[in-house]
Amino acid sequence: MKKNAPPRLWFSFLLCLALSVALFSAGCGGFMEKRVIQSPQYPTGTQVPVQQNPLSELENLFARGEYARVEVLGQRLLDDDALSPDVKGRAAHLYAVAAVRAGHPNLALDVLDKWRGVAAAADTTREWQDVWSDAITQMPSREARTQANAVYQDSGRPMIVRGIAAIAFAVRQWEDNDLGETMRALEGLYRAVPDLTTKAALEGRLAMQLQSASPQAISLIAPSVTSDNQGQFPYSIVLIDQLRRQTLQTQTRMQATAALQTIEKTISLADPSLFKGPPAPIQVTASYTGAAGMTAPAGGGNRNIALALPLSGPYGSVAGKIVAGAEAAVRDIPGASLTVIDTTSPAWLSQVEALPADTAVVGGPLVTDDYTAAKSRGVVSKKAFLTFLPALAGNDEGTVAWRFFSSAQDQVRAVVEFSANLGISKFGAFYPSDSYGRRMVELFEAQVRSRGSSVHAVSYAPGQPETWMRSAGELFSGGGGFRAIFLPDSWKTMDTVIPNLFYHQAAGKVLLGSSLWEQGIAGQTSLANPNNYALAVFPGTWNGASPSAHATQLQMAMQAKGMNADFWTGLGYDYARFAAALPVQAGWTPGSVNSALANAGMGWSIAPIRWDHSGRAAQDLFLFTPRDGSGYVPVDREAFRATVQQVR
Repeated sequence: MKKNAPPRLWFSFLLCLALSVALFSAGCGGFMEKRVIQSPQYPTGTQVPVQQNPLSELENLFARGEYARVEVLGQRLLDDDALSPDVKGRAAHLYAVAAVRAGHPNLALDVLDKWRGVAAAADTTREWQDVWSDAITQMPSREARTQANAVYQDSGRPMIVRGIAAIAFAVRQWEDNDLGETMRALEGLYRAVPDLTTKAALEGRLAMQLQSASPQAISLIAPSVTSDNQGQFPYSIVLIDQLRRQTLQTQTRMQATAALQTIEKTISLADPSLFKGPPAPIQVTASYTGAAGMTAPAGGGNRNIALALPLSGPYGSVAGKIVAGAEAAVRDIPGASLTVIDTTSPAWLSQVEALPADTAVVGGPLVTDDYTAAKSRGVVSKKAFLTFLPALAGNDEGTVAWRFFSSAQDQVRAVVEFSANLGISKFGAFYPSDSYGRRMVELFEAQVRSRGSSVHAVSYAPGQPETWMRSAGELFSGGGGFRAIFLPDSWKTMDTVIPNLFYHQAAGKVLLGSSLWEQGIAGQTSLANPNNYALAVFPGTWNGASPSAHATQLQMAMQAKGMNADFWTGLGYDYARFAAALPVQAGWTPGSVNSALANAGMGWSIAPIRWDHSGRAAQDLFLFTPRDGSGYVPVDREAFRATVQQVR
């Protein structure tokens, strides 16, 4: 028997009792499915440069998020017999992480095996273990459990690696709503480990896995915790995870916080720091500091990321998504932590004031009334608020607070610039006669006329579709010489509004929507009248169909949590990364914040935001067109131009 190997009796129990459920229908021997290794292809005729320092180009590509090229160059470095084991080990690490982030988990596992070939003890490092766990998380459940079982059965592996594999197997089984005997098996595994270091590592790994587990998995294992076993692994870690989740909810926060403080005194862990939170994955860094990632100057940036959001009430679900995105970002920022203050709490302003002095920037609020309250109390002079609001009162923007959010002006600018590039200089506007419609048309008219173009605008009565035909006739009564029509109303009204326009002279004209269309179409796959939207375009903040490198990373992080990435998770993800690098510290002034914002640069998951030297934000929105079968797709500008020219 090898050193640290569990007793033969327990070994048999773990294999046949825990790892057999839902996997070994043919018996305890198990089976292996062939791994399909995806071989990355490099563009034909292009050379991958290897500089004097063979890792420099690999690190540059990694930091820029060019993971396909990292895969190619990483393979070349691993195949180069002239390179030292240290260089190959570093290359293997970046290569494996890139494969995971590119969605190639099988390739990542293959690279991890090669890393072990370069350095026999590679799998005892946190770096190797984090990548392995991430790759397993990406795989279909059946394959993931097969891979985890294969690692566990390998008696030549270190006990910590086999333990991590058993935990990965168990969590994937829970995600499939199958508890089996995994809890007792993990209890036996922990008891068989002789040293505290390995016990602490197992505690931390389970805590990390539970943090990203789905609510379904958590609800499955929660009843396993009793007053008799809550002091034992894995039940103690499950209990801590449950209580920590409850501290994020307003109605259970106080009780859960008190319970955590109580069990910290009564439950003994090999790693007591887990009462404060699970360990973060090892940050994978590279030397490149270009535009794809934002790097804080020496002495700059914030490592405590603070958010002030309404965690309950009508905005609670949106706030929850922002927090989830921020959590995903913070896990990849060395030394970072996340503080979330609930603005529905009467004490929230005091809590913001009590933040440490080195927490100079706060994300939020999300609600105008909360911003007004912070301004009235003078809290905005103590912390630099990057608000999630489309507008700030009066001249507040850049002098009192700032926006980390798109504005109505951004929507108008996006569609007017798109139309101008098509050669359109005459516009119509058909809008609801409510405050939103009037405001949007005022902005549209100002943007169009600033370019020397003209607008003919007519309103219609909201909620009175029987009058819209007459109003549409008024729009075209002047001859309808305009070539594009601005339609600032909700998506659900378009199937009634647009046929009224087509009855007159709208055929062949470009239809310009607002971001209300993005909100209305989201989640739909079919359009009632798809032919009406062949020349329609609207602005949006989230491009899930053609994601950037950072949006792809966010999508993977959200999938691991059982969630879908969207604008709101992207907002939290980008805010956390931005705040971590923004050189705004205690003693800031509005002028110093404006300067920092104007000089900031970062790779974004959502539509990029930029600031001028007065601190005013502008977001370069994406443009989409409605499409039957998928809801909407990014605009193909050249194809759109060709269609417009055909119908002139």
